[in-house]
Amino acid sequence: MNFAGCKDNRNCNSIQLEATWEPTSDNTLAQMNTWNRTKMVGTASLNSKGNVALSMWVNLRNGVSAENLHDSFEWWEFILGDFKDFLSE
Repeated sequence: MNFAGCKDNRNCNSIQLEATWEPTSDNTLAQMNTWNRTKMVGTASLNSKGNVALSMWVNLRNGVSAENLHDSFEWWEFILGDFKDFLSE
């Protein structure tokens, strides 16, 4: 989890959830582009070492309820599972 838009290490306006996987020969830029083109939430990428990364930004600006934040984390869990399935196709 990365925090962004913080003032004095407080009052951050967003967080980025991110997961990475070791590269395999099956992971390609075209595969990541397919995910990004066909999915509404979660951004897939390959880093310079070929590691696969999935990230999702969560808006905290102007406050967010505990229920909303919990819902965002549930979305993240669903997206992680969907992405793992996508990688194994």
